[in-house]
Amino acid sequence: MITGILLGLGSAFLLSVSYLCSRWFSGRWPQGAVRLLVLAQIELGVLAAALFFAVRPPQLAPVEGFAGLVLGTSVFYLVGQACLFRALRQADASRLSPLLGLKILALAAFSAVFLSRHYTPVQWAAVGLSVAAAAVLARAGTVLRRRVLAWLLATVLFYSLTDLCIKALVDHFDALSLARASALSASLSYMVSGVLVLPLLLLIDRPRPRAWLEALPFALAWFGGILLVFACFAQIGVVFGGIVQSTRGVLSIGLGWLVAALGHEHLEQRAPARVVARRVLAAALMVAAIALFSLGGVPG
Repeated sequence: MITGILLGLGSAFLLSVSYLCSRWFSGRWPQGAVRLLVLAQIELGVLAAALFFAVRPPQLAPVEGFAGLVLGTSVFYLVGQACLFRALRQADASRLSPLLGLKILALAAFSAVFLSRHYTPVQWAAVGLSVAAAAVLARAGTVLRRRVLAWLLATVLFYSLTDLCIKALVDHFDALSLARASALSASLSYMVSGVLVLPLLLLIDRPRPRAWLEALPFALAWFGGILLVFACFAQIGVVFGGIVQSTRGVLSIGLGWLVAALGHEHLEQRAPARVVARRVLAAALMVAAIALFSLGGVPG
C-alpha cells in the first residue's frame, strides 16, 4: 500500500508540472491548446514506442484480448485532454487542478454501479472528504466561468473512463511484474494515441522545430506522471489511487505560488493570505482522506 501511495504522489507532482508546461506553451503559440495536444501527443507516441520495444515480453498475448481496452484508454484520454487544454487556456493551472479531484466521486460511483465494487462507510467518508477538499480549493480564488467549469466537468468524465480502462488493461497483463505490466500498458495506449492525432496536423500551421522543442517539457512530465499512474492504479485501485492523486491540487498550488513568487505571473497569479489559508485547509482534508481510505479496509 505504501508503494502505491508513493507512486500516486510522484504522479501527482509530475502532472502538476505538466499543467504549468501546458499553460506556458499555450501562451507562446497561436492555436496553443490544439497545437500542444497534437505535437506533444506525437512526441508521447515516439516515447511510448521506444518504451514498448524495451519492455515487450517475448510472447505478447493475442491482440484481440486487449485491443478494446487500449483503444478505450487512448480515445477517452484524448478527449479528456482536449477538454482540459481548452479549460487551461482560460484559467490558472492551480485553479483547475484541484477540481480534478471530483474525478474521485465519479470513479467511486462508476465502480460501485458498473463494476459491483463495495466500499466501507469509512472509505465513502474518505471519498466525501476528498471532494470537500476540492470544493474548498475551488472557492480559494476567483470564480470560474461557466464555460471553464463545463470543460472541466467534461475532463473529469473522460479522465474517469480512462482510469477504469487503465486498471483493466494493466490487470490483463497480470502474468508480468507490476512495473513491466504498467509500462507495457502505457506504451501500447500512447502509441495508439500518437497515431490517432496524426490527422490533426492538418488543423494547425506547419509546426516549426522550436514548437516541437517547447512541447517536449510537457510531454516528458506527462509521460513520467502517466507511467506512475498506471503502476499506482494497479497497486491500490482507481479510487484510492485517485484520492492520492488528488494531492496534485495542493502540489499545483504550491508550484503556482513558487512560480508567481519568482515573477512569472503570466503563468500564475499571486494569492492573498485568506486564499492561502483555504488551500492549507484543503491540504489537510486531502491528507485525512488518504488516511481514512487506507484505514477503511479493502473494498470488495
